[in-house]
Amino acid sequence: MAEIFEERVVTAPAHEAVRVLREPGEWLEQAAEAAGHGGEAVTARMRSELSRGGLRVKVSKRVQVEVGNVTRVGDHFVVPITWQASGFAGLFPVMDAILEVHPAGREQARMVFWGRYDPPLGRMGDLVDRFIAHEAAQSSVRVLLSAIGQRAEEHMAQSA
Repeated sequence: MAEIFEERVVTAPAHEAVRVLREPGEWLEQAAEAAGHGGEAVTARMRSELSRGGLRVKVSKRVQVEVGNVTRVGDHFVVPITWQASGFAGLFPVMDAILEVHPAGREQARMVFWGRYDPPLGRMGDLVDRFIAHEAAQSSVRVLLSAIGQRAEEHMAQSA
């Protein structure tokens, strides 16, 4: 089992970030595509390092992000997220995650992403995950959180 933890503070109240997640639309598709490119940038760097030793590995994939229903828990919000590769799914893991959105003052929100996945292909998959895939997945999550934050900040600016 591999885990990913990322957090980001955005300059928008928690309810704005949650509003963005409740209205995924076209921006989420674009964010997922950007997240896939973020992961590919990491694998390109890793490929160049690995190819020096004679081993050539290419791992790149478009991702699909599915956002579940937003639930309020006390003063914060919880959003389930499923993250998976589109096509050839058996070669790539499915990540189940929770995104928590906490208030961080009047004009800020703290987003916390907790994700878990099982690398496919047994020991070989664990090895690929350890040296390449995990860093690519982590980079993809960072890009997604940036996109959510940027969208929430844009909503905030438009309503001001």
